[in-house]
Amino acid sequence: MWRARHVASCAAAAWIGSRASATPGHPALKHGTPISHRTRYDENYVVHFDQRARDPLWVVERLTKQRLDAEAEHPPGRRDARYLEAADVPARLRSRLAHYKHSGFDRGHLAPAADHRGSRDAVQSTFYLDNMAPQDSLLNRGPWLKLEELCRSVAQVADEVYVVSGPLFLPEREKDGLRMRHRVLGSPPSVTWVPSHFFKVVLAERGGVSYIGCFVLPNGKCDDDLSRWLVPLENLEAAAGLIPFPDALTDEAARDALAAAEAHWCPRGAGVNAGVARERADIRHLCDLLPANALAARKALPP
Repeated sequence: MWRARHVASCAAAAWIGSRASATPGHPALKHGTPISHRTRYDENYVVHFDQRARDPLWVVERLTKQRLDAEAEHPPGRRDARYLEAADVPARLRSRLAHYKHSGFDRGHLAPAADHRGSRDAVQSTFYLDNMAPQDSLLNRGPWLKLEELCRSVAQVADEVYVVSGPLFLPEREKDGLRMRHRVLGSPPSVTWVPSHFFKVVLAERGGVSYIGCFVLPNGKCDDDLSRWLVPLENLEAAAGLIPFPDALTDEAARDALAAAEAHWCPRGAGVNAGVARERADIRHLCDLLPANALAARKALPP
């Protein structure tokens, strides 16, 4: 069972998976492959932790209506859950509880506890700091919460839903050009980076059709209307250096078809191939699966 906290370094995983190749025998790797990330496998999600930023690089979840409905019948409370440091990550490389103390930031879940309520242990597993990043409370308790709820709503009308979430560190424009200016929590050399933005990429499967939508939200006060934060997938990939679903869009024709679908929904411009792409029946935008008002603001922002 995956319920046990199973952690492996991505370097070690790559080594094990490549023993038949010549790469592990490379003379420069006599003393091992350097480890910069660690991966934790839970029953319904996977956390890939960045030891430099001390934030998750990404978290991927699998949601189904059957599981969510079954867990909702007798959900364990989250009151007994405690925020804990990821003991499987060396102390000098992990995010610390002390980093968040008096920081003004929430410990923001990437895989929310409400998605994983099969048992007390399942809820507790989401409260390890390797599944969290510093999040402004106005985002965490507002639009980000709404986006989490949207993912569960999508699971009610889809066969399966896969969600990839993570932090972003984007530059700010200044007089002399673009600069990276993100806060850190803690004291050097042990600090946790504060993301400038957060993203979720949602892939819903229903009847042989893939519905894909990508959201990027600033880490602060922002509009509750989620349609404002839709972006083309390839823009997110370029900013994050990440391909969320490498086996879902395996050829340029599929990527172009997604760009064409995104052109109808993304207010910040479609992908570069949207103008020449043909739509395909098996690749649609997530919004094509949702009610017309699913992303709309539900309340006014606080002053």
